[in-house]
Amino acid sequence: HTANPAVHFRMDANAAGFFESAVVGKGSDSTVRTERIAYVAGSARKGQSFLYWSGDRLYQLPVSYWTSLGTWINSPGPGYKDGDVNFRRGIAPRCLECHSTWMEWVPDLNVVNRFRPEGAILGITCERCHGAGREHVPHERSITIADRSVAIVNPARLSRERKVETCAQCHAGLGEPKLPSFTYVAGQILDHYLTLEPLRADAPVDVHGNQVALLERSRCFRSSQMTCTTCHDVHRQQRNVVELSEKCLT
Repeated sequence: HTANPAVHFRMDANAAGFFESAVVGKGSDSTVRTERIAYVAGSARKGQSFLYWSGDRLYQLPVSYWTSLGTWINSPGPGYKDGDVNFRRGIAPRCLECHSTWMEWVPDLNVVNRFRPEGAILGITCERCHGAGREHVPHERSITIADRSVAIVNPARLSRERKVETCAQCHAGLGEPKLPSFTYVAGQILDHYLTLEPLRADAPVDVHGNQVALLERSRCFRSSQMTCTTCHDVHRQQRNVVELSEKCLT
């Protein structure tokens, strides 16, 4: 329910999938708009938002789930005011770049949210940090030395700056793309692909969207050669605060 007594939302599930509906009005005078949930964004540790297709355009649904409160909420971001019904927020390629591994964007001068869902790679997979597996296979099978250049990136062998940038592609804020999304590969210079505005020393940092800035402000970072992976094992979930505290103490 919302602050507007004439507007509420409903979630349904059946054999055809999961659905989100906006109900405006009451009784026989009400109107209903229903969209099928196509994708879920978020691991649910903090919450989840939901996306739907309209033709080949991808949009965010107006209601999300907030885990710590155990309840439905108005989706975060501009345009989602309590009591309003907004199905019009298009999903830009940059959003998917941090919430998936691959989605083919269809360039359009009028809209930013046209995609081809065929071949989409959902979730964050190995390729976000290590490069394309498809290119790796022929390199390894080739008997020609010239073709045996490294096709898979090992971030552990990168410089400190390049290591941090591998994480910064998604953990340093939204940024402004300079080149099409999904073209950056770990080990390249991130600034060639994405503009991330430097923050003033006293500027507040959004902990959800810019963990890299918080790290760089720390005394530990400025007094050592540590990177994100000094504390974080990116290959597994880490929820044990005792384990993380032991790393801090080193």
